[in-house]
Amino acid sequence: MEDPVDDLKAFITAGVVEDIRQIEETIGLHQEITSRAGAINESGFGPLFSRLQSISSRHAIILSIRLFEPPDNRYPSRSIPTVLNHMRYTADYLKIESRETIINRLLQFGHDSTQFEGIPDPWITQLIRKEFADRLPNVTQPDSNALSSALDALYSRRDRYVAHSEEVQISTEWQALERDISTLLEYARDFAATIGKGYLGKDYQLGDGDSVFRLDRERTVVMLRRLLELAGINN
Repeated sequence: MEDPVDDLKAFITAGVVEDIRQIEETIGLHQEITSRAGAINESGFGPLFSRLQSISSRHAIILSIRLFEPPDNRYPSRSIPTVLNHMRYTADYLKIESRETIINRLLQFGHDSTQFEGIPDPWITQLIRKEFADRLPNVTQPDSNALSSALDALYSRRDRYVAHSEEVQISTEWQALERDISTLLEYARDFAATIGKGYLGKDYQLGDGDSVFRLDRERTVVMLRRLLELAGINN
């Protein structure tokens, strides 16, 4: 039998967390390009950065959908549903490293603190797993909640052809897309922070309410900003 803890670590760190990080960076890069649309177009680099806009938006859509792909034995993924499925069948082998983190999240989900007295780790694991599983978006019922609606919208946009422009665009289409992605990211960040801290001892949510994902995003955006400034492209 493979090590359930090592598998969980791989699912979270190399799967969910990396996808969140790339989505966050993609949004940040897209926003930076859009904020300098006028200067970029005037510089003659409009065709390049317009293409980067298109590529980045498509990448963000694909990764956001991938975060919520159902488990597939034939084509294994590292999506959130896959992690939840893994936790369901390996709960007896998973040690809760930060019980306080998991209990606090269960309290936020509406549980009573008295129900956890003397409850072993596997039972707690099944509870937290079920709470997140019950809140997964369902594309077959897109009108049921905001998460389902957002994921359904991404599926509808995924294969939509967008004509290439020779200039960087400030698009209302992207603004709607970013709202849907942000809705899904809120769930994904919460999940990664809870399971990462609770079972792997990894802090993705910082004490001041910030996250490592925003810091990674900002670092990437700063590098793009410096590159544009070196090219003489300023706001």
